[in-house]
Amino acid sequence: MQHKTKVTGVLGLSMVAGLTLACMNVASAQESQEVNVLHVVNTTCAMYPVHVAKELGFFDKLGLKVNMVSSDTSVPFAAFLENGQADLVMLDSAQVLQMANAGQKASVVYELFHRAPEGIAVRAESPLNDIADLQGKAVGLGSDRDQILMDIVLASVGMDRSSAKTVVTGQSVPIIAKALLDGTIDAFAGGSNVRAKIAAAGVPLRDIMPFQFSDNPGNNFVIADARKEELRPIVESYLRGWSMGALAGLIDTKAVMSMCRKFFPEEWEDVEVGQEWMNRVIYQLLLSRSRLIGEVRPWVWESLQKPYEELGEISGHIDPATFLDTSFQEPANEFTTQEVAEAVAKWKLENAEILIP
Repeated sequence: MQHKTKVTGVLGLSMVAGLTLACMNVASAQESQEVNVLHVVNTTCAMYPVHVAKELGFFDKLGLKVNMVSSDTSVPFAAFLENGQADLVMLDSAQVLQMANAGQKASVVYELFHRAPEGIAVRAESPLNDIADLQGKAVGLGSDRDQILMDIVLASVGMDRSSAKTVVTGQSVPIIAKALLDGTIDAFAGGSNVRAKIAAAGVPLRDIMPFQFSDNPGNNFVIADARKEELRPIVESYLRGWSMGALAGLIDTKAVMSMCRKFFPEEWEDVEVGQEWMNRVIYQLLLSRSRLIGEVRPWVWESLQKPYEELGEISGHIDPATFLDTSFQEPANEFTTQEVAEAVAKWKLENAEILIP
């Protein structure tokens, strides 16, 4: 009988107790089940695990068809859980706390980013060097969700919302790049995927956000409590496929870079910028700082609430046990390193002509 391993440690390459490849093939022979997932954004290498899991056939072997719900909407993502349009949604830490504060019954089941992807950046040659320099300056926001980030960071240096002029620019790279070049905005606050695309478009950026504000769960998969048991099998399969895709980036970074260049060539107009971006995604944003990939960490949720309380974003401390569910993280890691490594090696043989040297 094959010994199975589970993802453990920072690199996730030592593993115990999981599914065998044979078990996955049995699942693929059955009728596929569908799962509807709402990511923050679908078309970026920041979400490489889902795209790699599709490319390498992990979801197929798990008997799962993944439908990506459009993220191009102004409707709060948490609402998609209430109306049933999504089985699983991706929320940042602020949205999770606001959801819990409002009494919406839903739970974080998987932490994607143990470091927040949001940041505040200026042009590389800008004279602005830190948050205090934003006094009286114009800051573009990727979405209205980024206003909370601005409020918290400004408050850390004794400034308030009125200290800087904010405007929602959206996430159109040409619009943001032009606004930075012509001085319409002095800085941009938003997700790392947008900042990477701005740099790839020829406008190098420099991050000025203090590191301590990145030390929180940047994106998290959330499920409605009322549907938890109904959806458990397909959500566990989805999270397992995601974890396998994430591990692929650690096993063979260049192969995953090559896949991403195939998926999203617009992020690779400058190969060096694309490689720098993907290294950051793999080894900073998506790297789990825990025993398991995607592990839910209650102690982190305890520690990050104070600024939200002080700004009135939540009415008081919220017990993380009321909005976290750790029961999905073990199933999400039930696979072997060998399965992932063999799938990546097979893909490389079949796609040798597009591999990044």
